[in-house]
Amino acid sequence: MQGSEEMTGGGEHKNIIIKYGPEEHRVSLPQNPDPFQPHLVRDLAFLIEKVCRIPVDSQRIIFKGKSLLDLDATLFSYGIRNNSKVMVIMGNKPSKSTAESGAMDSLRTVHVKSEALAEDLDNIEQKIRNVQQGLVSENPETIKRLLLGNADSYMRLLESMDALDLPSGSNEPKTKRKELVHKIQTFLDRNDNLKAVLDTLVANS
Repeated sequence: MQGSEEMTGGGEHKNIIIKYGPEEHRVSLPQNPDPFQPHLVRDLAFLIEKVCRIPVDSQRIIFKGKSLLDLDATLFSYGIRNNSKVMVIMGNKPSKSTAESGAMDSLRTVHVKSEALAEDLDNIEQKIRNVQQGLVSENPETIKRLLLGNADSYMRLLESMDALDLPSGSNEPKTKRKELVHKIQTFLDRNDNLKAVLDTLVANS
């Protein structure tokens, strides 16, 4: 699961110090329309383009000695917080290896699937609330099958990540996999909690 700062950081202004040559610029990232959408490396790159006059394709953004290669990654995933300082130089970006790019593509697919399943959990939770409040007649067995199916899908995602052959020396895919594993395990816990609530409802009915 994403950290609390990342989950809420999208709707806030994040101050970043940009060091370009001898100059330093203190900037604020624009507020995202969605308060739960975290800032991406791409957001920072566009801001650097505006402030430092360096085209996004010609930027090399560095934080604590590490190049920020994935524009679609969150700033949070690279360890960038409020008032962090990044360095930018003008030049060609170091290219990712084919293996690393393939691993990141697979992990993005897992991320998309996990988010879709999270929406399913929201729908299931609403069905259980309906049962609790007596608003509609939901079949508990049907809801239970949905929960079991969700749990199975999450386990398959965990297995697919465990089977990934990550290239040695590539920290980004390893960090991303660790984040996704934690996130999916959190969703599994939520799924189990909903099942426990449902079982209690059935037992007391």
